[in-house]
Amino acid sequence: MRRHITRWQSGLCLPNVTGTMLAPLKHAARLGTAAVGPLVEALKDPDGEAREGAAQVLGKLRQEPAVEPLLAALRDGEANVRASAARALGRLADPRAVVPLIALLSDCDSRVRGTAAEVLGNLGDARAVEPLMAFVQNERGWVCQEAVKALRCLRDPRAVEALIAALGDTAAQTCTEAALALADLGEPAWRQWVTGDSTDYARLGRCGDPRALAPLVRALADDTIAQYAARALGEMGDPRAIEPLARALMSESKEVRAAAALALARFGDQRAIRPLIRTLCHDGLTRLAAAQALAGLGQPEWMQWVTGCSGDAVRLGASGHPLAIEPLLEGIQRDFCSDDREIIQVLGKIGDARAVGPLLGKLRDRSRFIRRAAAAALVEIATTHPDSLRGRWQEAGQLITEPHRDVHQDSPHDDTWTGEEGYWVGPRAARDEHTDTGIGLAFPAAPSQES
Repeated sequence: MRRHITRWQSGLCLPNVTGTMLAPLKHAARLGTAAVGPLVEALKDPDGEAREGAAQVLGKLRQEPAVEPLLAALRDGEANVRASAARALGRLADPRAVVPLIALLSDCDSRVRGTAAEVLGNLGDARAVEPLMAFVQNERGWVCQEAVKALRCLRDPRAVEALIAALGDTAAQTCTEAALALADLGEPAWRQWVTGDSTDYARLGRCGDPRALAPLVRALADDTIAQYAARALGEMGDPRAIEPLARALMSESKEVRAAAALALARFGDQRAIRPLIRTLCHDGLTRLAAAQALAGLGQPEWMQWVTGCSGDAVRLGASGHPLAIEPLLEGIQRDFCSDDREIIQVLGKIGDARAVGPLLGKLRDRSRFIRRAAAAALVEIATTHPDSLRGRWQEAGQLITEPHRDVHQDSPHDDTWTGEEGYWVGPRAARDEHTDTGIGLAFPAAPSQES
């Protein structure tokens, strides 16, 4: 038996690789306290699997002398070793492990964070409650689920608020675990509203408990569920949801943006008007929803200019409304619109000084068509609204008049015809797929005050 441990220590036999190689660890576990010394030495083995296996066996031995070496292993360079050391310390149930395990909640590896949360729940130490509450607020998915389970084990009333927020987690299992934990803490009603299905958010919106705002706002952060949360927030009618819904108007998902716009209309709050106006150069679905929402807030004129079809940008530019430029600027700065060139042309006609910065930025766009459109718009502004370019005339002139040139990228490979796919790779492809820079348009001379 001693021979097996010696072979393992020397690196000739590594744990956790095959059933045969696990045998020395089993023998070490049977040795009890006699195996602690060699296993502690194995925690320094250069092989990560050996260190991991040593931590696992030390946990099974449950010997007090292993605590300090395992605490040191929580700082190991490999995540698997840190997780195994955390789990081993949970088996040892030594209070000295609580603070280091709390620190491990900030580990860079999600597996380690989840294991630390699980072990803290099993240890049952009240010092872990507040760190786990903060952890639940910042984590998502299965890692959050482990922290929710830990808080359920700890049964501390201070965790109620964090557990309610966790009802809006991405993972349905986390939500149901949070509802069970709340029931254990004397709040069984949440189990009626949260069952882990697709109608949880609708039930939370109608439940009448103002604390339901927190999970619904949390759900807005995930585009896969945010549209359901937005609808529920609109139905809930709590004015505290206005700002989170306004932020949801910037979502990557058009369904989320549309749901947030329609939800904002239900509040009848004038604070929603400006955020809704800024979304009028999103995709057609969002534009139409925002225009309908604005009509519901007493501004039906936007529906004359915005129909969700092509030409919306042109109609906004011609509307004369002082706020119409805001969605146009949002459109080119955030790339919401599928046709930037239309917005760029409209901004050139308006000639507002606020458009100059974004248009100068578009002179460096990857697309030569966008660069050309931005240059033409700036030329129009320089011609018809020269005051708007005050202070930036020289910068615009240099970028716009720079001669156009092609930059070819050589390839080390021979020309090859792909045959069936029908295109060239190699130097010929490099000649065809070049990078172009510069614009080469004429630009008006600067007014005397700009010289």
